[in-house]
Amino acid sequence: MKKFGIETKNGKQIVLRAPEPEDLDMLFTLENDTDMWEVSSNIIPYSRHRLEKYIIESSHDLYTDRQIRFIIHSLAPSIPIGCIDLTDIDPYNDRAEVGIAILEQYQGEGVASAALEKLCSYAKDRVHLHDLFAHVPVDNEASRKLFISAGFEHVGTLKDWLHVAEGYKDVLILQKIL
Repeated sequence: MKKFGIETKNGKQIVLRAPEPEDLDMLFTLENDTDMWEVSSNIIPYSRHRLEKYIIESSHDLYTDRQIRFIIHSLAPSIPIGCIDLTDIDPYNDRAEVGIAILEQYQGEGVASAALEKLCSYAKDRVHLHDLFAHVPVDNEASRKLFISAGFEHVGTLKDWLHVAEGYKDVLILQKIL
C-alpha cells in the first residue's frame, strides 16, 4: 500500500491521514488558539465534545461535507502535529480553498511545505480539482511565503476583509492552477 506521506526539508517523516479520536487534544489546542481565530473567522471556543462529535460524525464525503480535513501526523515521534484542509470545495468549478495549521512547536521544520505539496498533488490527481486558493492576512509573512513557494500566485487583495482588534486588515488572495 502506498503511503500518503512525505519527508520534510529537515528530514522529518510525516503522513496526511483522516482525523481519529486520538487527535482530539491536538485539534482542541489548534481550534482554541485565539491567535488563529483571525484567519478562521472563529470567535467562540470549541468544546472537546463538539470536536469529538465532528470526528465521529463527519461523512468523509467531499460532495456532502464540501471539505476534506487531513491530520498532519509525524512518524517520529508518532503524534499529530497539525491539520491541512480543503474547504469550500466547488465540484462544478473544480476548486477549493486551502487552510493549514501547525502546532507552534513544530513550525519552522518544513512540515507545512511538505504537507501543502502533498495536498496539491492529492487535489489534482485524486479529487481532480483545477485550482486551489488561499486567503492570507497581509501581515502573515510566513504563510504568504509558504504558499508562494508552493507555486501559488498573488491574484488579488480583499480590502478591510478581516475585523481585528486594531480595526480591519487586508487579505491576499493566492491561487494555484493545478
